[in-house]
Amino acid sequence: MKIAIINRHHSSTLGGSELQADLIGSELVRYGHDVVYLAVGGRAKSYESPYRVVNVDLWPPELLELLEREKPDLVYWRHNKNLLLPTVVAAQWLGVPLVFSCAHDTDVQSLSSTIATDSPISFRRTKTLLQKTTNAVNYGGFQLVSGAVAQTGYQFQRLPVKNKVLIRNFYDPRAEPFSWPRRFIAWVGTVKQRKRPEIFVRLATSCRDLNTDFLMVGGMSDPAYAWIAEESSEYLPNFYYLGERTPAQANGIIGAAQFVVHTSDAEGFSNVLIQAWMNHKPTLTVSVDPDQLIEGYQMGRRCPDFGDLVQTTRELSADPDRIALYGANARRKAEQLFDREQNMNQLLSFFWQTLEGRQSQQVLPHR
Repeated sequence: MKIAIINRHHSSTLGGSELQADLIGSELVRYGHDVVYLAVGGRAKSYESPYRVVNVDLWPPELLELLEREKPDLVYWRHNKNLLLPTVVAAQWLGVPLVFSCAHDTDVQSLSSTIATDSPISFRRTKTLLQKTTNAVNYGGFQLVSGAVAQTGYQFQRLPVKNKVLIRNFYDPRAEPFSWPRRFIAWVGTVKQRKRPEIFVRLATSCRDLNTDFLMVGGMSDPAYAWIAEESSEYLPNFYYLGERTPAQANGIIGAAQFVVHTSDAEGFSNVLIQAWMNHKPTLTVSVDPDQLIEGYQMGRRCPDFGDLVQTTRELSADPDRIALYGANARRKAEQLFDREQNMNQLLSFFWQTLEGRQSQQVLPHR
């Protein structure tokens, strides 16, 4: 089977969606399939990957020409709803099935939009309206996709597609050893507004009396957060901003941490949670608990507000037995849900089924 994957490439955008697309592309090649990765907005002249990469801007005439030239059997789309409608129209014109994969909860919301809060009010209103209109138009693309993949039950229930399936993300176990002179709590993610990194800095400030450091790992994608690097160690002696790290380095840091704090207000299914759980580490989250796994299986805590986050951080940091218990629970459940071979085989089965034109008979897997 020849599969065209459409998304940004992780070499230019180190996000969870891009990392998962790379893992899937690499696995497809290992399984003997022909993969071409259409890197949205890509500008690199060469890529270090087991699959072939072609830079694309998703301009409809260019995309139509490219798909006609590449002749894939199936398109695997993991680029949110950005230009979904014209892309699926182009695929349909060529008779190529397109499978949409959810990367974020907003993918299943018809009027979702996100605008920086420090933008001028008139600009925010204009751009918000434009984004909502564009999202609503591209939401119509779901009527033409051949199949869709959800990461969570929330997404599965709201996908307006008949042929759909729930398949969890994969875990890449590669890790580089990491050491730190004191015990520490980790925050890992892209430093931008939606991730709310300022909450972790506030947490470090509120826990200055603990014999614990707070390490933040992630690329600085929003210049409004440049102050975080300035706070690092100089003005806040227990807080350290380590900047961007590779997934293997991040795994090593997570594996050496007491536990992981996650502050995003919304997600698809954060890779960081999976990394923490597979490394036997509990997670404390604010707002997010996908499919109620954290609370339901005692894998950490979902904290309803900042005060509870501070209190739980203090309590958990002082209780190594509870850290170990939560960590063991997390690893046990994560092994069931995020196994690479199991989930890859499920995805390939769904691809073949979609190619054969059969509707998915799969249901939500047992949690």
